[in-house]
Amino acid sequence: MYFESLHDLFFMNGHGMYVWSAYAIGFAVLAALLWFPLSRHAQLKKNILLGFQNPCTWTFNLFDGSK
Repeated sequence: MYFESLHDLFFMNGHGMYVWSAYAIGFAVLAALLWFPLSRHAQLKKNILLGFQNPCTWTFNLFDGSK
């Protein structure tokens, strides 16, 4: 094994903080890249099933005479 103990593996001669933080940031980015589209897909699917209309296509007329 390259490292003689678990302590050496975690600290890597003083470079462990940079190495492990890079791994943590990388995994966080990958998790976000998976989670955001999946949650958006679920939200859109739910809205389609509920018959939700896009608010950008709604029209509003103050003078249409309906109450």
